[in-house]
Amino acid sequence: MRCTLITSSTSVKLGREDLLKEKTTCCGTIRTNRKGWPLPSSKQKPREVRMRQKGRMVAVQWTDKRQVNILSTNADPKMVTVERRTKAGVVQMQVPKPVVQYNKAMFGVDLNDQNRSYYPVGTK
Repeated sequence: MRCTLITSSTSVKLGREDLLKEKTTCCGTIRTNRKGWPLPSSKQKPREVRMRQKGRMVAVQWTDKRQVNILSTNADPKMVTVERRTKAGVVQMQVPKPVVQYNKAMFGVDLNDQNRSYYPVGTK
């Protein structure tokens, strides 16, 4: 089974139906105004989490510094413990598993973008 990283321009239908038919899982951010998004778009308190699951699709709304909306078909709707570096030192905190998987996948994308910026190539 393949895994795809998607961006905020996606739809719930794409993740739930189209990609799963092709045996491809997905994980990515999504805007709250998309048709079929199961969670309210209201503001949350920091560290508050909302999760909904339908079949293999998990919708997560989590607030760290800002509200993040994640749609995933390759993660369980559970919390995992991660370590964060703060001014006070290393702190352990609970984070939704789809958020951890998204951040792990985005690390490679960000690193690729950084490396690509070192070698400018003409686009004519």
